[in-house]
Amino acid sequence: MGTGRTIVASMVFVCTLASRASAVVTYAQTGFNDQSGINSDATVGSPYALNQTINGRANNEPGWNGPWVTLDGGAQGGDAFAVVKASSALEGDGGLAVTVGTLGSTQFYRDFAAQRTDHFVVETRANFGSVGEFQGLVIQDNYPLAANNSGPAWRLTGAVGSRHFEVYDGTYDGLGTWENTGIAQTPGQWQTAVADINIVTQQWTFSVDGVMYNAPDPLGYQRAVAQVNALYYFTTAAGSVDSIVVRDVPEPGALSVCALTGGLISLARRRRHRHSLRA
Repeated sequence: MGTGRTIVASMVFVCTLASRASAVVTYAQTGFNDQSGINSDATVGSPYALNQTINGRANNEPGWNGPWVTLDGGAQGGDAFAVVKASSALEGDGGLAVTVGTLGSTQFYRDFAAQRTDHFVVETRANFGSVGEFQGLVIQDNYPLAANNSGPAWRLTGAVGSRHFEVYDGTYDGLGTWENTGIAQTPGQWQTAVADINIVTQQWTFSVDGVMYNAPDPLGYQRAVAQVNALYYFTTAAGSVDSIVVRDVPEPGALSVCALTGGLISLARRRRHRHSLRA
């Protein structure tokens, strides 16, 4: 028994070290907050001001290169259609309320502080109704706008009663097809869309609220991109967005060690329990 306990204790120690070593690193995030929540500070109206546009705001948020840019149908002037509201908050005191621009869509994008050439994750929390479309893209932001290259892209779409998430399976040459993930959108409720992006392999995966889309083949990008540097959102629907997080992917080794350790601890406890009953 003493040897078994020593082994388990050692694995717990190793698990602890591995977990610390593989702690998630956040590259950039935003919660569209003012006084409480992600990136909030003591200054009123910083990094965001309630009931004000996100356009040109939040220069002081770490991990980003410059503020958000909003567009009305692809043209300048989308300020009024992307506004921080308390009623759109999932966490903190603010969230992004988006409405449809006068030219038929609202778009908003923001550059990362550094080009991403590795394996990373983008999490987007969204709450939309049952009409219109909302897209999330990870892009190589170039100038002019038409020179942008799109990597992974997903959207929520569909008729009333059959709303769902789709992913774009690109062929790296500007072409590709939208695939129905079979994951339902729940209008009026918050859902977390996660794009797991590997620039090295030029592939990606997609999940919503922990439910993974099992693609028939590896998902590709619309364009072959050696690096990406921005998030780009496009909507023809009214809704809310909050808690956008760009982070790394923890090494799986630590998770495996911890899972094994948990199993061994459980086994050891059962054996001790049986031993005490026999005694």
